[in-house]
Amino acid sequence: MNFLSIFVLIPLLMLFALWLSRSIAQIRTVMVVGSSALLISAIALTVGYLQARAGGDTSEMLFRADTVWYAPLHIAYSVGVDGISVAMLLLSAVIVFTGTFASWRLQPLTKEYFLWFTLLSMGVFGFFISIDLFTMFMFYEIALIPMYLLIGVWGSGRKEYAAMKLTLMLMGGSAFLLIGILGIFFGSGGTTMNILEIAQLHNIPFSQQCIWFPLTFLGFGTMNGKDGKPFKTREGGVMRLENLIREIDDEMYKKIMDNRTVEEADARKTAAEVGLAAIKYGDLSNQASKDYIFDVDRFTSFEGNTGPYILYTIVRIKSILNRYKEEGGNLEAGEILPAVNTSQKNLMLELARFNEVMTNAAEELAPHKICAYIYDLANAFNKFYHETKILATDDMEAQSSWISLLLLTRRVLETCIDMLGFEAPERM
Repeated sequence: MNFLSIFVLIPLLMLFALWLSRSIAQIRTVMVVGSSALLISAIALTVGYLQARAGGDTSEMLFRADTVWYAPLHIAYSVGVDGISVAMLLLSAVIVFTGTFASWRLQPLTKEYFLWFTLLSMGVFGFFISIDLFTMFMFYEIALIPMYLLIGVWGSGRKEYAAMKLTLMLMGGSAFLLIGILGIFFGSGGTTMNILEIAQLHNIPFSQQCIWFPLTFLGFGTMNGKDGKPFKTREGGVMRLENLIREIDDEMYKKIMDNRTVEEADARKTAAEVGLAAIKYGDLSNQASKDYIFDVDRFTSFEGNTGPYILYTIVRIKSILNRYKEEGGNLEAGEILPAVNTSQKNLMLELARFNEVMTNAAEELAPHKICAYIYDLANAFNKFYHETKILATDDMEAQSSWISLLLLTRRVLETCIDMLGFEAPERM
């Protein structure tokens, strides 16, 4: 038997022994012996791995073993470890060992708790030793049910709500993961599920790589409160989305009514549109893999890098265009002429970046780059607006050119916010 299989065999034996246990003392004995065996095995594996590397073994994975499970789909029990998986196995063994003693006096349902705890550990260990995509996915799924029950039964706070939310999130992730695994399998020719063999084939078209690979690992940072600490989702201590939307809508309604330029009925509709933009822009403007502070006050501000600021800029452009049209101007008559000042030149340069930014954001799946772009574009426009007498000038040719520039700016901004999933009102 391959040495790595010990990390699955020991939890299996622990589950069997726990099932037969009839007293707290027997349960504790099983857990101490089993967790100690896992820790000793992890230490031995780490030492063996380091010695093998020091001895000149440059294989991608060490301690390899393969056993075919289902030949038609090329599913096999394939195991192996590299430096990262060895470190994760050692860390997991330490957690299981210390977790056993941390839960030493847990009551009630002690036996049930340790059964689910052991099943969870088996799923974790199996995941870290697997190099077959399907087997890896299977061990990942094994860990889901124990996680739900451990939180839902033995957790604290709003534990049922937290357990359900976490499980739904992980199950949703599982769906994307399975799609990604099947896409990689069939994209590579449908001949193997072994990740090392798939890597050696080099035959997955780049267009498919851009689809399937991101589905198997999407990294995210944490959403933190104003104190800089992550929201405790497992305790259910996060505001419900419906309450968040209502709170932001009310805040935007107050700010819009303070302006006194919109009727109350229209203000409610505008507040809903601006509030949605505040939430979406506030989240999407941050790089997904990095942490950020969730600050409602900042998200709803009409100044700075916020959704309301972007919408206010678009509404300002619409207002200028409407006034120009009311005064008899023809929006389609002009053409964009060379810049007459620095602010106009900077605005035109920002507009010229549109295709580049969109291509880059699509390739890197990075909506925050679109947000950064339209913020720069809004700043460039507002500076041009304050330095240029667009409607007050007597130079009709220049005015017609500026109106065409405004039309293009509005079109680019509206295209970008449409990509981000919100739209601008007519008035604010």
